Amino acid sequence: MTMTMERFAQICEAYGSNPQAWPAGERAAAQALVASSADARSLLERAAGLDERLAVLPSLMPSASLRARVLTSRVEPIEPSWLAGLRELLSWRPAVPALALALVAGIAVGLWMSAEPTDQLDVVNVASFHNDFEDY
Repeated sequence: MTMTMERFAQICEAYGSNPQAWPAGERAAAQALVASSADARSLLERAAGLDERLAVLPSLMPSASLRARVLTSRVEPIEPSWLAGLRELLSWRPAVPALALALVAGIAVGLWMSAEPTDQLDVVNVASFHNDFEDY
């Protein structure tokens, strides 16, 4: 596997100059690039300089009171807009029985209007109309 200068720069920026901190799968290719490229060695030296400057900074730990405040603080969850809309729709619970009744009534009327004539008299009347208009 070969290492590009771009990827080596990303590794140095993310992991620093210590090869043990580099991703294991890319470590050998990165070390080979350092051995063969002056530009890679220059990047590594800059990363080492940054590592040295960061190492002398004091480690800042939060105070006990800050830690307690953070741990006891409660963050309100952000509700998605569609969930707020659903919650508002469900707040119309008193209207649900009226809507259900209207739905049942609409289905009943639709079924009643589309029913086939089952009465024998209706069939006979339709047949007799046919005979009455044969001459026309």
